[in-house]
This record gives sequence, C-alpha cells and structure tokens, in this order.
Amino acid sequence: MEADEELVRLCEEIRQGKDIAKQCDARIETLSTRLKCAMGHASTLVYQGQKLATWKSNKDSGRRTGRRHSRSCSQLRKRMPKKSLLQFAHQQKP
Repeated sequence: MEADEELVRLCEEIRQGKDIAKQCDARIETLSTRLKCAMGHASTLVYQGQKLATWKSNKDSGRRTGRRHSRSCSQLRKRMPKKSLLQFAHQQKP
C-alpha cells in the first residue's frame, strides 16, 4: 500500500511518541534509582505520617537487616535487583 501524506504524518508522530516514551522511561528509572538509594534498606517512605512510596526487591538479595546503610549510592545501585517494585501512594491535592 502506498502511504498518503496523512499516513506519513501519523508514522512520524508515532516515531516521535516512541522516542519521548523512551526518554520518559529513562528519566523514571533514574529517579526511581535515586529514591531507592536514598531509602537504603527501608521499604516504606513516609512524610509527616503519610506514606509516599514503598518498594521491595523481587528476589531475595540476602541483605542483613541490622546492617547500617553505609554504601555509596553507586554501590547500592549495583547490588539492587534490576526488577523491583516501586509503588507510590496516591496523594490528595490540597
């Protein structure tokens, strides 16, 4: 099938949308990693009594619970499983 100008435009918009989605996914991954690094071994992030986020590893990493979080973020990031679940609590706007 020969594409007309509208189909060419649609294909270009899809390509641009996919590029934007890749950039957004990369940004989300970066922000999620920073948050996980800041949380250390904590599984829940709370602000003024309200739960903001929780995360857990999808595999047992063998970490000891009593150990202090003394590793740098880059070292922690290397040990973090690639697959982890990060969930955010729904926030009500004032």
